[in-house]
Amino acid sequence: MYIGVDGTRGGWVYCFMEELKIVDIKFFERFVFFPEPTLVDIPIGLPKDRGRTCDRMARKLLSKRASSVFTVPCREAVYQDTYEKALEINRAILQKGFSKQFWNIVQKVREVDELMKNNEKARGLVRESHPELCFLGICGRILKSKHEKVGLEERFEILGRYIPDVRKKLIRISRELKIPLNDLIDATVLSLSLSFELSSIPEKTEYDEYGIPMQIHFPGSCMKF
Repeated sequence: MYIGVDGTRGGWVYCFMEELKIVDIKFFERFVFFPEPTLVDIPIGLPKDRGRTCDRMARKLLSKRASSVFTVPCREAVYQDTYEKALEINRAILQKGFSKQFWNIVQKVREVDELMKNNEKARGLVRESHPELCFLGICGRILKSKHEKVGLEERFEILGRYIPDVRKKLIRISRELKIPLNDLIDATVLSLSLSFELSSIPEKTEYDEYGIPMQIHFPGSCMKF
């Protein structure tokens, strides 16, 4: 069983796949650990006194879509009570700010961080990924924005090469579970990516102060680093 997880309104969407078939898609309010290979679109491993190499490399690979990779603040900033205080601390420690969009998902970042700090088994099964890098790794090109119709169609076409009736299935589930279609697509490509040989950036694992790996994983068979 392969699992792809993406944050969505009010929680998380999980795509469970087996042999290139979607077995189930579920919504959970909190991050749930299943002892199966899992890719999740959330920062794993938080920096202490310098930025993450994996984020810099991801932006370089995504080129014109680099803005889809958040600047990840230091752990001390992530656990502050307000965005203003977190911003102040991150500027003092990392000499840079970070977006309000990141702060909007900070509770999700904390959920996964707490799991990784306290569960050794999870560290071996739950890995960070990024949907845009997954599509790049699978099809070999950078796609247009998923918020444009042409970008949405590109993603359906690529997923459809591997998953039967994926368009109808995801549109139906989006209506039934009231989950944005973009989030379902992202969770699906994360799950699908586990069917491929994965590459990681950086290739040599970097660790945070808790020994949590800071790497982004995605299909890399057609990529050149």
